[in-house]
Amino acid sequence: MNYLPDLQDGTNVSTSITATNAPHSHYNDDSAIRIKLNFILDSQRSYISMLQNSKYGDVFYSRTDLRMLIDKYKCDALEQLSEYYNQRGNKQHDDAGSRSNVLEDHHVIHAAVQARITVENLQQLLSDYPTNSCCKRDFFNFGVLPLHIAVTPHNDASAGEENDQDVARVKCILSAYPLGAKHLDLRGRLPLHHALLQRAEAEVIMLLIKTNPISLSLPFVPTKLETSDDVRSMTGFLPFHLSCCLDLSISVIFDLIQSNPCCISIN
Repeated sequence: MNYLPDLQDGTNVSTSITATNAPHSHYNDDSAIRIKLNFILDSQRSYISMLQNSKYGDVFYSRTDLRMLIDKYKCDALEQLSEYYNQRGNKQHDDAGSRSNVLEDHHVIHAAVQARITVENLQQLLSDYPTNSCCKRDFFNFGVLPLHIAVTPHNDASAGEENDQDVARVKCILSAYPLGAKHLDLRGRLPLHHALLQRAEAEVIMLLIKTNPISLSLPFVPTKLETSDDVRSMTGFLPFHLSCCLDLSISVIFDLIQSNPCCISIN
């Protein structure tokens, strides 16, 4: 599927790349499901806290009642994530219409990160499901890991609180699976490439660099699955070259030079 539309007159190449080259970018607008999921998971965490602090003979809930409520909200969250994942995450890739609409456990974190739930609720899901879910690829989305999705910034650059949450989610995913910073998706993109192409926060970019410093010296080599001519034209670029080509902020470019001074002498 080609995510790159024909450029209109006056369209900036870097703007076009940012707007069109992440198949998960359309998840940014799903505020309704985000609110619903956060309510469900907030409730689950609240009952977990009550269970942990409860004593036999409490007035309102027995420990059995609390466990039942916790299980109910856990199931509700999985149901909502499953519906979201199938309807918004993979429908465009299921051209045959034969794929089962079931969210596998190892895609729970993909869906949760795509929905941009709060960090506290993301941590709850990581405790509810195996942490190896962070190392599973989503082959209906170019084989991305949750980290590839998490580094894509919030679509409202003025939403400072949301941007802070973006950074916190990346920290959470990296903490659960730091090796994710070294994984290429099926288009040949590291999480760092996703972050640069989507103009992520400088703090996100530095987190990825600190976790995988060798990425600063690795040329970008897109695979045949990369359908964007603009992105393919940057084959062989180092992250520093990508940042310059994409006209990223001075702070990002400076951080890349400071982290890898040799990059300015490589052509």
